[in-house]
Amino acid sequence: MNRYIILLLVVVGFSCKRNEELIVPKVENATVPSKVNLFETESKQGKVLILSDRLPLYDRDSKESGLSTRLYGLIVDMDSISKNRIDIAKSDDQCKAFHFVKVNNPKVKGWLNSKDIYEYGNNERDTLFKEGDTDFKMYIGKNFGIGVEDEYGLSGCDNTSPVVLFNSKSNVEAYVPLKDKTGKYQGKFLVLDAHDGWYDKIIKSDFTGGKLKLIIHRSYQEGSADFTVIISLLDKGYSAEVIEFIEYNPEM
Repeated sequence: MNRYIILLLVVVGFSCKRNEELIVPKVENATVPSKVNLFETESKQGKVLILSDRLPLYDRDSKESGLSTRLYGLIVDMDSISKNRIDIAKSDDQCKAFHFVKVNNPKVKGWLNSKDIYEYGNNERDTLFKEGDTDFKMYIGKNFGIGVEDEYGLSGCDNTSPVVLFNSKSNVEAYVPLKDKTGKYQGKFLVLDAHDGWYDKIIKSDFTGGKLKLIIHRSYQEGSADFTVIISLLDKGYSAEVIEFIEYNPEM
C-alpha cells in the first residue's frame, strides 16, 4: 500500500513540474515594433534633367536600394515628389535638403534625391524665340532644394539654373554642354542664373549656318559682363563654346 502511495506522489510531482515549464510569463507593457517611417508623397508630373553620372536609388524609408549609372545629361519623366525636403546626410545644413523625385525611364526608375536633378518647363524665365524658320525654346532648370530665398530671406544655397534647349530644326530637346575658350566662364554647361551672385539675360541672338549665337549679359552685385556662346545643332544634342567674355568694372 505504501508503495502505491509513493508512486502516486511521484507522478503528481512530475506533472506539476511539466506544467510549470509550460507556463509563459505575462510581460507587462510590452512594446510593439513601430511601422517604418515612410516619407509622404504628392503627384507632380513633368520632366527633369539629370546632371550627375551616378545616382543612388532610394526606398520610401530614405534608404538606398540600388545605383544607376551613365545618367549625365539624361532627361526623364517624373510623376511624384516627397512633400518635404529631406537631408539624406541628416546634417543641420538646409542647403543639403532636397525633395525626393520619382522618375520613370529604362535607365533609371525609382526615387532619387540629389542637388543635380533639375525640373524644367514651368519657369517664368523660360524664353521662346524664332530665328528664320527655326523655333527655339529655352527652358530654365531648377533643382529640388530650398531655392534662392526662404521665409527668412536669401538662403545662401547653390542655385545653378541649367538651360534645356529645344529647336524645331532637328527636333532636339537637350542640355547644352560648353567648352570655354576664354578661361572666365564658370561651369561645363549653359546656364541662365538668377541668384544673389549674378543675374543672366540674353540680349542678342542669331542663327546662321546651323549655329545659334547668343550674347548673354551677366549682372553682378558690383560690375557686369557679356559673354558670347556659339551653339552647334547636332542630330541628338548640342555642342557649344564660349568664345568671348568681356568684363565691365562698376566705374565703366
